[in-house]
Amino acid sequence: MWRFLLIFLVTAAIVQFLYRDKNQIEKPVARPKKKSNPEPPKQQTVPVRSNKRRGEIFEPNGYISNYGIAYYDINEADSDYEYLSSQGYQGGGPSWEGILYGVLKIKDPDLLSRVEFDAEGDGLVINGENKKDMEGISFWINEVKTDRKLMQRAIMMANIDGRME
Repeated sequence: MWRFLLIFLVTAAIVQFLYRDKNQIEKPVARPKKKSNPEPPKQQTVPVRSNKRRGEIFEPNGYISNYGIAYYDINEADSDYEYLSSQGYQGGGPSWEGILYGVLKIKDPDLLSRVEFDAEGDGLVINGENKKDMEGISFWINEVKTDRKLMQRAIMMANIDGRME
């Protein structure tokens, strides 16, 4: 029994070490001496991330009954096709299906039951029942494109469920 506990603790330590946020590691700072008349602390501002949409959202019409979003990473200036290919993945639509599956599983697991993925060779179409869901997904595409750590977590989630190609 103690062997299993030891293996678990060692594994947990390794995972913690591998997935730690290296940008959040704080270095010890010398504390300033207390002043007799302290000033109120200044508020730090966090830089705002670019909150733009990726992909093309389409609405129901005579031919289409649902809302949807079409995303083709290959057409983006900051395409991740080469990166995904170098990791052994297809790089196009099937890979982005897995990535967005992982993102939705992390961000909003309930949304997975309300959308359908339709992967193509170079791109991905996601169909859903309302525009708000599609807009959220388009923002999350941008977030995963700008946050490599989120992309790696999403790929890990998709691999666990057998959804990454």
